[in-house]
Amino acid sequence: MQLRFTIPLHWQRRKKNVIEVIKEKFDAYFSKVNLTYERYIFNKLVQVEETKFDEFLRAIINQAKKGLTYSTLSLLSTIVFLVVTTHLNGWKLDKKYGFILLGWYLLFITFASLYELNIFGNLNPLEYQSC
Repeated sequence: MQLRFTIPLHWQRRKKNVIEVIKEKFDAYFSKVNLTYERYIFNKLVQVEETKFDEFLRAIINQAKKGLTYSTLSLLSTIVFLVVTTHLNGWKLDKKYGFILLGWYLLFITFASLYELNIFGNLNPLEYQSC
C-alpha cells in the first residue's frame, strides 16, 4: 500500500506568499549600502582644480546623506522611547521613570561608543593625518 500526501490548495497559496515574502526580505537585506565603503569615499573626496565648487559641494552633500542612517535611526528611536514611556507612566515624573530613562541613556551611550570604536565592524574608519 502506498501512502500519498497532498497539500491542500490554500496551503500551497500560503506557501507561495511566504516564498515571495522571503525573496523580498532577502533582496532588501542584500541591497543595503556598505557604510564602510561609503565613509571611505567621503573621507577621500578632494576638490580637483578643474571641478567647480558647486559640483564639489553637491558631491559632498550626496555622500554625506548616505552616512546619516545610523544617527537618524538612533535619535529617532530615543525620541519614540521617551514619548512612549512618558505616556505609559501617565505623563508623571517619578523615581522609577527617572531610573528607566537613565538606563536607556546608558544603553544609548554604550551603543554609540561601541559604534564609534568599531566593535560592530569597521563602520567608522580612522582618519590618518599626513605629515
